[in-house]
Amino acid sequence: MSNIRTVVRGAYDIQKLRIQTGNRIVGNFKVKLGQEPGTKEEDMDLDAQILLDKLRVDYDLITDGVVELPPVKKFKATGIIITYTELVLVDQYFRLAASEKRHFKQLERVLQEYPIYNEFLLDVRGVGPAMAGVIVSEIDITKCEYPSSIWKYAGLDVADNGAGRSRKKE
Repeated sequence: MSNIRTVVRGAYDIQKLRIQTGNRIVGNFKVKLGQEPGTKEEDMDLDAQILLDKLRVDYDLITDGVVELPPVKKFKATGIIITYTELVLVDQYFRLAASEKRHFKQLERVLQEYPIYNEFLLDVRGVGPAMAGVIVSEIDITKCEYPSSIWKYAGLDVADNGAGRSRKKE
């Protein structure tokens, strides 16, 4: 189980890094538009809000410009990406996104080796390969004496005191 746990955690680590990088890119653009850290987007001036809306609509155009990172000497600033450093940051984001997609696809192939995935989890609505990977790699069914033990492990224990339900002896 430790091998699949490593694959699952690795995929989620890549995802976390991609999200952090994306947040840095968005933060960088918002600062350039005049949004102070800790303030809401709604408090920005109308022109900045319109530009952000345009950026959301035109997002695929950024990807087209970043597919092949040009050398520093050939870089030309656009209206949104004005420094080579920003272009590199966007390039890193898209490379992380591609890596994340590849990791989760590989996880799906690894799960094919586990009967619990093929015979049960594959047919459970709402449980895709990522969640199935977490279930297979993180829950050790052999440590659960009763079904309620799994509920408790997952934080679904229904007793007020967290001790589970007990039968009263009469």
